[in-house]
Amino acid sequence: MDEWIKENLSRILDFEVPEDLIKYLLSIENEPDLREYMKTLIDFDNHQHQTFFTDFCKRKFQNNKASLPRQPKKKISKSKQSEPSSTEVKTSTLDVETEVTNKKKTKYVNLYSQEGKNAQVVLLKGRHHCDCQAAKHELVNNCLYCGRIVCKQEGSGPCLFCGHLVCTPQEQKEINSKTKSSTKLKETLLEKSRPKGWEAAVSHRNRLLEYDRTSERRTRVTDDDSDYFSAGSVWLSAEERQKLDKYQQSLHDKKHASRLHKKMTFDFAGE
Repeated sequence: MDEWIKENLSRILDFEVPEDLIKYLLSIENEPDLREYMKTLIDFDNHQHQTFFTDFCKRKFQNNKASLPRQPKKKISKSKQSEPSSTEVKTSTLDVETEVTNKKKTKYVNLYSQEGKNAQVVLLKGRHHCDCQAAKHELVNNCLYCGRIVCKQEGSGPCLFCGHLVCTPQEQKEINSKTKSSTKLKETLLEKSRPKGWEAAVSHRNRLLEYDRTSERRTRVTDDDSDYFSAGSVWLSAEERQKLDKYQQSLHDKKHASRLHKKMTFDFAGE
């Protein structure tokens, strides 16, 4: 059975099936569970895949039925038929106990299915700022005021950028119905807590927008390299150009001054 599964399943999937997957397929006890799991592996619209699943079910579940031993019927007298035997009660209780104590079997999930993708995504508890733009987490909705893409990590509630309400289409439909439950739902969504530091971030944003609107000069740049600029630079003002001209003239006079005008002092006494 193992070789048959490995050969046929590897052929339709175009890769070698691991032994763990074969063991898990054989451990599934009923056909509905087997069909549900096989939907993540094969395409049931494909005739070849459908044929493999049908043959596999026939081989697996018919073999299971054939492997069950037939217990011979014992003749019981009419007087004993009405009284349940103690051995039957004991065996039934043992069966129940063994079913409860059985360990849960490992469930294999296809990484390329939606369930597999969701298992790889980390979702933190509560509302947290996220810039995945619904690429990693499920989309909640777009903010109709600022256009922000809100994912499931940020959740329904006030927009983390502008503060307006953002909710799923189902929640918006219920809010639009204008019933008591819709009013309560809207109040609950608006009261959802924002992340830590949200108020400080909004006030800082508003302050920067105010600075941009008024265009006031609040900074001053001191350029230490201005001494090395040419006096004929087009970026200099008239006062700066005049100042640089005087400075360059003083440097020129010191460099090319006559030796006759130089004064020298000699100290022979060492004072």
